[in-house]
Amino acid sequence: SLKLLDLRSCGFWGKVPHSIGNFTRLQFLYLGFNNFSGDLLGSIGNLRSLEAIYMSKCNFSGQITSSLRNLTELVVLDMAQNSYGGTMEIEGKVHKWLLDPNMQNLNALNLSHNLLTGFDQHLVLLPGNN
Repeated sequence: SLKLLDLRSCGFWGKVPHSIGNFTRLQFLYLGFNNFSGDLLGSIGNLRSLEAIYMSKCNFSGQITSSLRNLTELVVLDMAQNSYGGTMEIEGKVHKWLLDPNMQNLNALNLSHNLLTGFDQHLVLLPGNN
């Protein structure tokens, strides 16, 4: 059973295949520094064992899938330097689902180099902030 998938700097382009959601025991996913198109697929929400996702500089665009809220074991979420837009855009305010209490294990959230203006909630309400 695959626990780590490292595809950093592979020169990939195109969409991430839906089948990535089949690696249900995956704990670490590295997609950074590729030239993907489109959005991150909702099937990533099937990877409930994920502890870390690194997807900076992937050229993702479109909506940020709210299925990420299913990843309650997630400790690190790195979404820096992408081109998100739409209703769950990484432009403007950080959406409440990223600060969901079910994501209490989340210790690192990297949203740098995006067009953020604030949070929908106060930072004192971040998961795991005791």
